[in-house]
Formats: sequence, C-alpha cells, structure tokens
Amino acid sequence: MRYVVKCMTLLGLLLSILVSTTTAGSNPKLKLEIELSKEVFLEREPIWLDITLINVSSDTMRAGGLFPPCQSPGPFSVELKDGRGEHMKYTGLLYNMGPAKGPGLLLHPKEQLYGCYDLLELFSTYRSLLRQRFGLLAPGKYSVRGRYGNTFSQEVDFEVVEVTENEMEAYKLLNTAYALWLKDPFDSTNQEFRQIVNQFPNSVYAEKAMREIAPKSELLRQFPNSGYNEQGLRTLTGKLSKGEKTELLQQIISDHPGTRSARFAQQMLKWGE
Repeated sequence: MRYVVKCMTLLGLLLSILVSTTTAGSNPKLKLEIELSKEVFLEREPIWLDITLINVSSDTMRAGGLFPPCQSPGPFSVELKDGRGEHMKYTGLLYNMGPAKGPGLLLHPKEQLYGCYDLLELFSTYRSLLRQRFGLLAPGKYSVRGRYGNTFSQEVDFEVVEVTENEMEAYKLLNTAYALWLKDPFDSTNQEFRQIVNQFPNSVYAEKAMREIAPKSELLRQFPNSGYNEQGLRTLTGKLSKGEKTELLQQIISDHPGTRSARFAQQMLKWGE
C-alpha cells in the first residue's frame, strides 16, 4: 500500500513539473490578440490583420514592438496556414534588423501596443516583384495567428473567394494599373488607378488605387480606417515641429474616432514617434 502511495505521489510530482514546464513556455503577463474585419475576402482585396499586445499583469513590462513581423531577432511574427494546414511561406519585405537595440517600449499595467498589417503584403502566391504591393492569396480557406515570444494569439479563420461580378470591372482595371505601375512606378498619372477611384469609389479596390495616386492627406480623409495610413501619418508629420505634430495627431483622433488612423495617432503621441 505504501508503495502505491509513493508511486502516486511521484506521479503527481512529475505531472506538476510537466504542467509547470508547459506554463513557463508562455508569458502570462502579456496577452496577444488578433482580429480580422470580416471572414470572407475577394482576391487581392486588402486583408487587414489588427494585432494588440496587452500587459495583463500588475507589473510594468518591456515590449520590443510589433514591427516588422516574421523577422528575426524581433519577438513578433505572424503564422498563416492554408486549408490543408500547411504553413504559408513569408514573402514580405526583408529587413536587416541586426541585434536588438535599446530598452524597448514600456507597457504599464493594462496598456496596449497596436499593429496592423495587410496579409497580402506578408504572404503571397503571386510570384512577381509586385507581390508586396499587389499580393495574391489563391481562393481557399486560411487560418492566421500571431506570436510574441512564447505567447500565441487565438487562431482566426477566413476565406478568400473569386472576384464577384459587381467588382470585376474594378478588378480588371487594378490588374492593368499595376502592370503599368511595374513599368513605371513613379508615374502618378496612371489613369486606371484614377478610374477606379472616380468610377468605383465604394469598391474594395478603391483603397489600393487611392494609395498609389492620392496625397497621404487625401487617403486619410477618404479611408481613415486604412492600414496604409500608418506610414502616411509618419510622412505627414515627418517635417513638423513637435507642437504641430501633436496638434495634427490630436485632430486625427478627434476627427476619426475608433479607426485605425486614430489608433496609429494615439501610439505616435504616447511614444513620441
């Protein structure tokens, strides 16, 4: 009987160690959440992935940031799997980050760090120099999740479908526009882009077209929820004085509450970017 008790005690100890080891692999002080705006996307429609890193502890934590994804030695990455469960290859821009520098950002209890990326610019089956700018995921089902260090987000499923009839004309214009763009990426007079914006302002492709031909301020005004505005805000504020920059960012938060642009502006104010 004593032998059985000892074995059960030993088994309990081993299970306890196993659970502790498994738990230690994640960081319970940080929580990573991801979100997609919808479940079904058309081919070449931007697939905006919103990422939020939250300090759920009572301690102040250091965070290395959410840019750029899928790069080493950065702590943050995005994993995309196709309908067969196979990992998609990262095809986004590559950065020579070098060793991590600086103390990172300080996240106080309950504070958040936000990031947003178009999955088409990170993963693409379109084998061309355009794949970052004009990415493509073949029609099918996919799942995505984020990772920050050893902390994983939930997994989110979505589907890419063929272009619908009501979007076909805008889609064809976009194909033509990017073919011309490849020949001369500095030509801002591309009529196909302008035709999409003028004739199909409610198309899912209008946001992409305006990105190529419109001033950053116009893209912000027409599409305040566009993830492209993160870089746009940095361009718009790049040569402003500190006071002017603060005023502009506060105005964006006031004019476009709850949008991605407002979240970008809030972070730029918070960390003095």
